[in-house]
Amino acid sequence: MKENYKIYLIFWGPCFLLIVLTCFSFFLIKQKVFSTPFYVINLSSSYIEIINEINALNYLKPFQLIEKTAVNKDLFVNAKKTEPSKEKTLLTTIKPYMLNLSMIYIEGNKKKCIINDKYFTEGSNLTQDIKIVKIGDYYVDLQIKGEIKRLFLGQTISF
Repeated sequence: MKENYKIYLIFWGPCFLLIVLTCFSFFLIKQKVFSTPFYVINLSSSYIEIINEINALNYLKPFQLIEKTAVNKDLFVNAKKTEPSKEKTLLTTIKPYMLNLSMIYIEGNKKKCIINDKYFTEGSNLTQDIKIVKIGDYYVDLQIKGEIKRLFLGQTISF
């Protein structure tokens, strides 16, 4: 009879250990999951800024209508095109000059390239300050104001 009692204790030991581990793990999970309530929604700062901007739109004053005026213009007459003046202005001097190398063609001694949709060969000038020094397999060496810069195929540079 004593042997049967020992057998029952052996079978209940792992069950008791499993119950203790389950309670312990539930206690750890409960602290992590239930530390913040479910009704709290965490939003990133960009979403909060968008919501604040939309809420500000709700409080805008309605637009005031202006008086209707008649426009005395014949709709069927084309407007005269005005040509821009060729004088140098501040905007034309500040605008950067862009160079885009789109193709290189090499056949024997013939080396050609296409920069800004125009054909050029070695030694030719793009502008008075820019000269093509060398055309390689995948690059073009440009002399820009005395300085040599390398322009790779498909690359766009501005200066």
